[in-house]
Order: sequence, then C-alpha cells, then structure tokens
Amino acid sequence: AARVEYVVAVEDRSEWYHYMQDHKPDNVMMILSEKGEHIPERQGPFDMLLIDGHPAASRLIWLEHATRLVRSGGLIVLDNSNEKYAIIPRWDLEYNCKYAVTIHPHSTQRALDTTFYFV
Repeated sequence: AARVEYVVAVEDRSEWYHYMQDHKPDNVMMILSEKGEHIPERQGPFDMLLIDGHPAASRLIWLEHATRLVRSGGLIVLDNSNEKYAIIPRWDLEYNCKYAVTIHPHSTQRALDTTFYFV
C-alpha cells in the first residue's frame, strides 16, 4: 500500500477483515463480503485486480466483472487459475485481454497455477 495511491480490499473472512481493519494503512479501504457478493461499483477502474480466496462461487462473480473493473493497460491476476471453476470464465477473460501468461510452479501440489491477464 505504500507504493500506491489507494487499495480497495474485499475480504471474505470476517476474522481477517477485523484484524486488518485495526492494522491497515490509511490508504486501504476494507470491505467485508463473506459470500463474495460485493463488487466495487463506485471505485475504479483499477490498475490491478487480484482474485484469490474462497469460496469458489465468489471467485466466479469476480471473474465475470474483471475486465470491467480494470482499466485498459491494467492487470488481472487469478491465483489457482487451474481450478475447475475457473476454466470456463478464463476463456472470456482471454478473449477480452491483450494477452495472458500462466505460471506453473514445479510442485506436486495441485491448484498452484497463477495467470496474469493484461487488459
């Protein structure tokens, strides 16, 4: 947060939200959205959108709105992009973005891919 004008963070875990409210820098606005239903309508467009966390259903909602929320020239980062829920919406993201890069770490664990979409 020290290198940017402001950060809007939407958190789905109540305990983490309350902890961060007490420890966040002044330029961070926290939003509690336990079911992922809150998409920031009045903020943005953003330079970057990081989609991470659970439940998977809330990630689908964010994927549907991602290209609208990020300015041209911005970046969408989808963590665990090889999860089953992300495969169909990813095609829409890839169609609406200039290009995408996926990082596949060498690991025996699943769901570690991260995809970077350049809008």
